[in-house]
Amino acid sequence: MTTGPFSAYRAPFPGLADDVVVLEYFDAARPDQGLQVAVDPWHGSNVISLQKGNFREGSAFEILHLDISRLVNGDFTGNFPMFPYVNRYANKAADFGDGRVVDLSDISRVRGGPLLVHGVVYDQPWESSEPEATSSSAAVTTFIDFSPGHAHFGQFPFPCRLEVRFTLTEEGLRQDHTVHNLGHDEFGFGMGWHPFFKRIGEDSETFLCLPAERLLEVNNDPDDPNTFLVPTGRTHDVETYAGGKYSLTSPRPLSELSDFDTFYTGMQPGRTPFIYYGSVTGTGGTLVEMRTDAKHQHGVVYTQEPEFFCMEVTTAPADAHNLAQRGLAELANLTYVQLRKSVTNTAGLYVSIGVALPR
Repeated sequence: MTTGPFSAYRAPFPGLADDVVVLEYFDAARPDQGLQVAVDPWHGSNVISLQKGNFREGSAFEILHLDISRLVNGDFTGNFPMFPYVNRYANKAADFGDGRVVDLSDISRVRGGPLLVHGVVYDQPWESSEPEATSSSAAVTTFIDFSPGHAHFGQFPFPCRLEVRFTLTEEGLRQDHTVHNLGHDEFGFGMGWHPFFKRIGEDSETFLCLPAERLLEVNNDPDDPNTFLVPTGRTHDVETYAGGKYSLTSPRPLSELSDFDTFYTGMQPGRTPFIYYGSVTGTGGTLVEMRTDAKHQHGVVYTQEPEFFCMEVTTAPADAHNLAQRGLAELANLTYVQLRKSVTNTAGLYVSIGVALPR
């Protein structure tokens, strides 16, 4: 379907057996401002491609890092959703209170250690609506249902539907994720997207800004396998801890962030996390803004791979359900859905080219 500069359709993607959904913005009068997104419903509703520029002539550049082998084998790549658990969980279990502890030990991940969960939807097949285009956007809705018989219902035993509305405008991609409670119990969840950003150009000319006020301390003792790399519940001022080494409240070059696997909390109101590629287009830098609603109060920065880096902005931290039951509900920041109600949160990636580094 094409309406004006926007198109939405299904198409083959190299290396995948099933079609993906493609959303496009292309104005022939401004071909360098083109934007193309590919969403793969069959592999976790993963945003597997985000290209900026004249994609019709092959001169657009790809922002996301995708490894097809990882994707089809249930590994981490692209930009995938994490629900209802973000990152790692102590003792590979989630405590929902009132004596209800959900065993997550059957969840096995290819990498990241024995406690890593990253939710239970990123490697599952989702359903999708027909792609649609209007004069102002292109869109598609994907969804996955939790009910008895679902592969991971035992790990999240609450009947519900997770629905994501992807909307592409000329500015970027908006993701509205809605959780519908279809059962009889209120439940809490965490949600976030896990983008793998390509290393493009020189690391000294790529800048990261994550305007969080505090570091979330994790247990760094590998001899404690039940809580290794899981939050302790303590936080530190980002500007004073370790001499400000991990502060990203002002943009810093990727070349200075070589050993980060760092957890953050307390996003500064009115500020937007971003990545700035200074050596991509030749006409100035490229700015990738990670716009979210105010519920997204947590972040992770990971820079230990040569081909990509990760910057996540999420509604909840690692081990959120367990933190809440330890009396740290404010830090856990879980989103609760009452029975037969729905809750929507919003995130997105917005791309501008030919701009200066924000300060």
